Order: sequence, then C-alpha cells, then structure tokens
Amino acid sequence: MLCAGTRLRRGEPILELHLWNERIPRMPPEGPDLAWGLRFYRRAIASLQLIARWMESHPEARRARALRGETSLINPMRGLIRDLGFEVFRVEREARSWRWLRYRMDDLYVWMRMQAYNPASLRGKRLRQLERMEFWISRERFLERYGNARSLRGEPGPLLLRLRGRGLRPER
Repeated sequence: MLCAGTRLRRGEPILELHLWNERIPRMPPEGPDLAWGLRFYRRAIASLQLIARWMESHPEARRARALRGETSLINPMRGLIRDLGFEVFRVEREARSWRWLRYRMDDLYVWMRMQAYNPASLRGKRLRQLERMEFWISRERFLERYGNARSLRGEPGPLLLRLRGRGLRPER
C-alpha cells in the first residue's frame, strides 16, 4: 500500500519510469554544484509534467494505478526522489541466489552508465555504496502534483525520464 492509501494488486497496470542517463546534465569535474543541481531538478520537474500531460490525454494511461521506477542510487539521491513526491523503498540487500546476482549486476550496469555519461558523479564513491531502490507514486498523487494545473516554464531542455507501460494496451 502506498501512503496515499492506494492498494495495488499483482497484475494491475502501472507505468514504469526510466532515467535517461545520456540526457542528465554533465557535472563539472569538481562534482555537482548548485547550478548543476538546479538544472537537473528543473529538467526532472519538466519531464514529470510532460508525463502527466501524456497520462491525461491518452486513454490507455488512465488505467495505470501508479508509477514506479527501480535503480541503484547513492544515498543522497534518495532525498531528491522523495522531494519529487515519490515513496522510496530499499530493495532487499540480503537477497539470495540469482536475485542477489541480478541486483549486483544491475549495480554494476548503473555504475558503468554513470562512468560513461557522468564520470564526475562517481568521484570519491565506491561501487558498494550503491543501493538498489524502488520508488513509487500513486496515479492520483502524481497527477495532483504534476498534472494540468502545472505549466512548463521556458524550454526544459532534454528530458530526463521516459515511460514504459506494464499491463497497458491501447483502448479499441
């Protein structure tokens, strides 16, 4: 159950958010500064607003009960995701067998993408600092926060997020 009271059942339609790594603004060599943080935050907000617009105008998206994402994060990013209105859950680190291997391979994949697209983000950090996280928000809470009452100001630049639906098919 999500904090807004939304109960999700297995198989219900959801939208999955994916971070578009190659579109994250490049960090300065010294690491993130206030200007970089504001640019990232504004692009994330603009991306979420455009997703909300899409959800409001596409019948198949109206059936989605929630939005979710899953990634490996270094601790400070957790606060940013919460600030965007999502609930953040740590994926069980004590997973066994193939699941443990999958999570570690996901961590390595995320690390390599960070190294390729934004090497300054890893300065002073180690692979083992990554934590596997899921983040969720109910459809209602998402649209309340990013929906039609919100307007985009100026050019958002390259979008940071893209969607993939699970359990959604176009209505006929």
